[in-house]
Amino acid sequence: AYRALLAMALVQPKMEGLMFWGFTDQHSWIHFKFGADEPLLLDENYRIKPAYHGCCDGALDALLAQRCWENGCAPTAKNWWEQPP
Repeated sequence: AYRALLAMALVQPKMEGLMFWGFTDQHSWIHFKFGADEPLLLDENYRIKPAYHGCCDGALDALLAQRCWENGCAPTAKNWWEQPP
């Protein structure tokens, strides 16, 4: 989900930024509001989770897609964000 979100959002001309409401599950407000969940990029011990890699991959996908569009090739969604991890 993070990969697809970043890949689509970062190629939008009016995209100005992306905010995460926290970076580690240890201090997530989600637990108190909605119940146990692990929505952030780092776990409670500050270790990288798959969501972190998804964000990195999505950013790279967007960069490659933008470069491809500028050079005349047209990637499809399957080419850059629907690939299995």
